[in-house]
Amino acid sequence: MGADAKITLVEQLGALDALLKDLEAQEREISSLRRKLHERLAVFPSAHGNEKERELSSQRRALHREIDRLKVERNLLRDDLSSTG
Repeated sequence: MGADAKITLVEQLGALDALLKDLEAQEREISSLRRKLHERLAVFPSAHGNEKERELSSQRRALHREIDRLKVERNLLRDDLSSTG
């Protein structure tokens, strides 16, 4: 693998790390909102609150899937980079 290809891998890793950091921050925010909503629904159940909880759960699951996918991609890039010496 040439130097240009190695630089490209390093750049891709940096971009993936930045994206993962952003998505993980979003996931923490959604999880926090969901926790607060669960606490509120335990005291004041409502149809609107239940719908909001389903939306937040769906968003959280989608973020988890994307985070997991990107982690696999990042690990593959790291393997490629480490195999180049």
